[in-house]
Parts: sequence; structure tokens; C-alpha cells
Amino acid sequence: MFKSGNNLNQGTISMENISRLDIKSPQLKKVLAKAYHYLRYYQITKDYCKNYYHTYFNLCLEYREKENEMVEHYYLQFIINDIIATGEYTLEGIAHQAHIPLDTLADIVTGLNIAPSYQTVFRLLELHSSLRIIENNV
Repeated sequence: MFKSGNNLNQGTISMENISRLDIKSPQLKKVLAKAYHYLRYYQITKDYCKNYYHTYFNLCLEYREKENEMVEHYYLQFIINDIIATGEYTLEGIAHQAHIPLDTLADIVTGLNIAPSYQTVFRLLELHSSLRIIENNV
């Protein structure tokens, strides 16, 4: 999954800093802005996932450092289940809408694929964010 590193946690990456970069290509600025948006969205939803499984982690884990590893492991399962919980999509609908093979999604949900491609992760985050943004604005 994503490794946020210290830069994201310390807030050194920001839209303000991206806009100050001397980048000639507006397309590159757009890509960087989109990447920043999804990194922030990932961090927010990862924290939500961590809070959701908080009791489970407290019961099962002896070491706090293992908690982040477990969140990484369950994160995409959490995102897919949350998409399904909205009632907008089934697993087949997610596969169709996000252009991800159904087998790949099934492997993620069952825990067989804990490290899917970045493209798969991005598409799932994109679908999830569109549902949650729409839900929160209505």
C-alpha cells in the first residue's frame, strides 16, 4: 500500500507548496494536485479504518507497532465493504464501475491479495471518495 512517510505526517506536502513549484506543465501540476488529494483522502480514511477496528486491535495485538501493519492489511477490505454498505454498488458493480476484474476484487475481499496494483487502489479510492463526497453533500 502507500507509505506516507514523514513528509505527509508533518504536513510539508501541501497544495500551497505544490502551487509554488516551478513546473511549466499544467498537466503535471494537475497530476500532482490529484495525487495530493488522494494521499490526503487515503490518510483520512486510513485513520477512520483504524478507529473502526480499534477494539479488535486492542484485543488481538500485543504490540502497538503491529497496528499500522494490520490497518494496511484490512484497509482495502474496509473500503470495499464501505462502498457496498452505501447500497449503491454490489461487488460486481464495483468491478464494472472501477474497471477492475471481479477476481481481483474477490481476492482483496477474501485477503488473498493484500498488495494490489496502485491503479486498483487508486480506482477504489476514487469510487469511494465520489460516493462519500456525494453522500456528505446531500
